[in-house]
Amino acid sequence: MKTYATRSRRLLALLLAAVMLLGALSMTAGAATKENVKQYKTYMCIGDSIAAGYTVHDGKEYAMQRVPAAYHSIVADAVGAELYQFGWSAFRSVELRYMLEGKRYDLDDLWVNTYGPLIADEVLDTARDKYLAAIDDTELMTINLGSNDILSYSFARALTDYAAASNDERVQEVKELLDKTGNVGAAMAKLVDLGVSFRSGSALPTAMTRASTRFQLNFNACLKDIYNRNPDVTIVVVGVYNPYNTLKVSGDSDMTLGGIVQPFVDMINLFLKTGCPYHNKYLYADVNGTETWPMVLDLDDMETFLKNHTWSVHPTKAGHAYMAEKIIGVLPERSADDPQPTPTTSPEPTTSPEPTTSPEPTASPEPAKVFPFKDVAAGSWYYPYVYYVWEHDLMNGMDTDIFAPDGTTTRAQFAQVVYRLAEKPAVTDAQRAACPFKDLTAGWYQDAVVWCYANGVVNGTSATTFDPDASITREQMVAMLYRFSKQTVTNTDAAKAFSDAASISEYAVPAVAWALQNKIVNGMGDGTFAPQGLSTRAQLAAVLQRYQQMGS
Repeated sequence: MKTYATRSRRLLALLLAAVMLLGALSMTAGAATKENVKQYKTYMCIGDSIAAGYTVHDGKEYAMQRVPAAYHSIVADAVGAELYQFGWSAFRSVELRYMLEGKRYDLDDLWVNTYGPLIADEVLDTARDKYLAAIDDTELMTINLGSNDILSYSFARALTDYAAASNDERVQEVKELLDKTGNVGAAMAKLVDLGVSFRSGSALPTAMTRASTRFQLNFNACLKDIYNRNPDVTIVVVGVYNPYNTLKVSGDSDMTLGGIVQPFVDMINLFLKTGCPYHNKYLYADVNGTETWPMVLDLDDMETFLKNHTWSVHPTKAGHAYMAEKIIGVLPERSADDPQPTPTTSPEPTTSPEPTTSPEPTASPEPAKVFPFKDVAAGSWYYPYVYYVWEHDLMNGMDTDIFAPDGTTTRAQFAQVVYRLAEKPAVTDAQRAACPFKDLTAGWYQDAVVWCYANGVVNGTSATTFDPDASITREQMVAMLYRFSKQTVTNTDAAKAFSDAASISEYAVPAVAWALQNKIVNGMGDGTFAPQGLSTRAQLAAVLQRYQQMGS
């Protein structure tokens, strides 16, 4: 099992790769402006306190109100739509999924205990029917989530766990501040002032890993639920900005503390832009330059700091105008027949049919392949694994030079990988006729899924559905490989050693034990296996190399 130090290094490598990739993947500005943007009848704004329009109005209720200077109002006016305003303070993908499915998928009760008066189940229930009706009816939707799911939650969780194990009285004071005010930003700033760091421990990497995995799982599920309810909706996923870009060390200094948080912001945006399996269906608005209120790290008088900076991490009026401009910019232009908008992102290239290769030249040898992925640093933990799967044609990139190591993998994509492991055998008409799945709509994965089903590698999510666009979980991944290997295990004790062994589905227990015995997968480093967690593309690359070299 990996140590916390190893996980910390891997997280850092991932964040550095994210920074490099996002710098190269700057959004191409859309052609639409407020004057020529496509018109919609209805527009629904989903998100947290940013979407609610904090700091640009003085109302006491910060949920489901139209705020004139907020980005939701600017966008609604520009597209000529009736506004369904559902911005809600402290909202996360957890609460959105609760609205959609009526069940809370939470890590623990930390967030609800802190913000219960705002996002408790009984509070959400009062608006749930209205929420669902708006989702079903709207033509345009913006989703602005991620900051609370990962940034705010992780720092709050890490601080709580760190304080529980620390004898430092200063840390206890910060913990008391967090418990009293719920102000994660002020608590983090106080930690910086005290020179306290999580880097030497495991609290922050552990919290960040868990929060990121849960956010991806919930966000993917929310997108699936929304598209199932309203398949024709145009969705703009709004990226995350750095809320601490203006936090100065002192009043007479130009140094800010935003650099501490920026890698985490980049990580969230990388998932939203290329990692979500639905990213080819929605539009993405990069709002990294959003203006927030100025902050100065002067904590001699904590009460004054809290009074002045409780809402400083939110956009100014100029910040909201900037966000609206970025959202409008990715929408299509208005035209005579006003056609349905199409996303600006390119079609999924990861599992597209491999191009036909030309005959080898006779005059000179074929030039050596050059490793193309600029977002896979040579020093990263996953570089050798990505190089291996690229060299052996097991995985392609998300683009010519982009691998997206932290992106997730869909069930169809993994079926295609297994099909490549089998060297893409021919699929017969009889196998196609016997395959019961009615939702295999894209040609690039049909043979892979049909072959995998015919050979007992995959099952459906129902009698007639395969759910190709759903993200594959860790236990589903090892189960597919286990079936493909045609091996069996009789001793499953290895799978029972995890603290979350009870959450491993019964069908997957032998597969997990087999994968552990053959050192194909590891646990999460904290005593868990996280069977319903999502594997990144980098992790999948590692699994594939270990599988092919199993026993060697």
